Amino acid sequence: MSAAWIPALGLGVCLLLLPGPAGSEGAAPIAITCFTRGLDIRKEKADVLCPGGCPLEEFSVYGNIVYASVSSICGAAVHR
Repeated sequence: MSAAWIPALGLGVCLLLLPGPAGSEGAAPIAITCFTRGLDIRKEKADVLCPGGCPLEEFSVYGNIVYASVSSICGAAVHR
């Protein structure tokens, strides 16, 4: 992901402009729990928002790079 720094004249502030999410066409991410599995989301592609503070020792993750649908989505993201 590339970002561009644009100086705001006279304000001493820089803005970081990031491109929109790829493939989501502006859709809002789906808020999920720490233990939501791939099977629990009925879409082929989805942007998700994992909560902070998930207990790492309780994730069920099966796979490496490609993960089984029974894996925790947030756990697979942390593992990757």
